[in-house]
Amino acid sequence: MDASCQKEACNLQNCIQRNQYNQSKCEEYINSLLKCCNLWYSQNGSESKESPNSCPQYSILLRQMKDRQLL
Repeated sequence: MDASCQKEACNLQNCIQRNQYNQSKCEEYINSLLKCCNLWYSQNGSESKESPNSCPQYSILLRQMKDRQLL
């Protein structure tokens, strides 16, 4: 996966736009972005100040992944 998760973020944005902002039709893209961000944090540290713009803050990412049962 791209280290910055930019590809995953763009794929998600395109899906949401194609589906008139119906996020429920883009679940696979949401999960892909969250997994990419989790990988980025695992490689760079959860306290990193250089996190990609496409990724949420680490604590928010963990909550979202837990809510989606991705952890």
